Amino acid sequence: MITFSLSTAIILFNVLIALVSNAYEETLKNAHTIWVIELAEIIAEIELNPLISHYFPTLRAEVPWTIIYRASTEDVEKWATKHEEMKKKYQNINDKWTTKFDKDKMNDEMVKIK
Repeated sequence: MITFSLSTAIILFNVLIALVSNAYEETLKNAHTIWVIELAEIIAEIELNPLISHYFPTLRAEVPWTIIYRASTEDVEKWATKHEEMKKKYQNINDKWTTKFDKDKMNDEMVKIK
């Protein structure tokens, strides 16, 4: 019984380590993108808030005019194919929805009810 409990605890601990490691890798992979988005939001908030602009006029000079985000072609192609797949799924769902509730059929049913 003790051996089973010990081995189960070790296996569960290894699973926990694997999950945390995977979460860390995903966060590390998306860290730069998240950082650029947060930077853009902070810059937009500074520029749009009149109080900050009024009290800190030199702050505007320190804000960059542009933010350049570079993506690899593989990522762009992957996103494009994912986007196309999502559009196809949406179109299939939309087609099913429109065929399910065909207007002519609905009108016929309404006439029958009246």
